[in-house]
Amino acid sequence: MITLSNLFLALFLALISLQLGLYVEFPIVTLMGCGLSVLGGLRLFTIERPTWGLLFVMVASVGFVGSELLEDWAVEGSWVQSSSLYAAFLLSILVYLLWLFAARGSASAQAPLERDTQTILVMGLILLLLIPPPQAAVVSLFGIPIAMLTVAGMLLASIVLIADRCAGVLLSRLLLMLPLFLIVPVMLVLLGTAQGPIVAALGSIFPDSDGYSNIGFSPYQRLDASVFLRPSTSPVMRIEAATLPSRYLA
Repeated sequence: MITLSNLFLALFLALISLQLGLYVEFPIVTLMGCGLSVLGGLRLFTIERPTWGLLFVMVASVGFVGSELLEDWAVEGSWVQSSSLYAAFLLSILVYLLWLFAARGSASAQAPLERDTQTILVMGLILLLLIPPPQAAVVSLFGIPIAMLTVAGMLLASIVLIADRCAGVLLSRLLLMLPLFLIVPVMLVLLGTAQGPIVAALGSIFPDSDGYSNIGFSPYQRLDASVFLRPSTSPVMRIEAATLPSRYLA
């Protein structure tokens, strides 16, 4: 059964494969790591869980054989050629994590987190922190360099811890926010398109400062106060009242 924890754990291992492949400068590491992560997440087959003794043998053999091969396959003058044993050790840890991911059992309702998942997260985070992030994935935020791949790996590891426990609540909350996620981009496009016509329509409502008549209160006219100050026999204001409100208006 494909659960949320399986999905995010597969993404976590694929991210480690990506960073390790960029670090050792072997694209095949990234491709194989991502492919095996997807196959392990789909649970199409079951294999036996590796033991600690098998882990020691695998690390020793892969480290020794891999160091000899990496020294010949590595790019001339790269750090892998001079430190092939360390690169082979990192690759053997990744192979162990992928194997453990494909062989892990189903989660128990009594346990906070399945034991193999805990091992993958702990060793995966250690491996992620041991691998220097590529310069293309480092951004500067307020003058502080931040490795985005490392941050993404920590975020995925945190989501794995709570994915299955909060699956129903998270999905219901995400469904409530789905209309907002759809409306906001659409409204941004509509407001950007309608900004010019709206501003032009609002501007035509206000009085025109270039031309105005002597009297009137329409939006396109402005009252000329000098009409009230100049002597004139024509009425400038008409007031209807039962009694004379003031002798000044006689």
